[in-house]
Amino acid sequence: MFLDLKTGSNQSLPAPGLVEVTEEQFQIYLSHNGFVKVTVGEGDLEGKAVSVTPDTEAWEAWKAAQPEPEPPQPTYEERLSALESATLALMMGGMGDV
Repeated sequence: MFLDLKTGSNQSLPAPGLVEVTEEQFQIYLSHNGFVKVTVGEGDLEGKAVSVTPDTEAWEAWKAAQPEPEPPQPTYEERLSALESATLALMMGGMGDV
């Protein structure tokens, strides 16, 4: 995999300006939503990541700034079950449990 350190993007094909990372380094990048610090090698290792470490402070700040996820919508089966229960309650002559 290859990372663009200017944009934080990644791609599978090499291109000028990208840094090659190992699979293990790429997993660190993914598991921290791209909030990593990359040390690039010199000489024979030029263009290759020597280390990829989580930028925990930036990652935690980003996570804290994310909105709360929306609660999941009821499934078709859950909606159908609720409708059946309400219909049954109406048919039985009361709305007390609905």
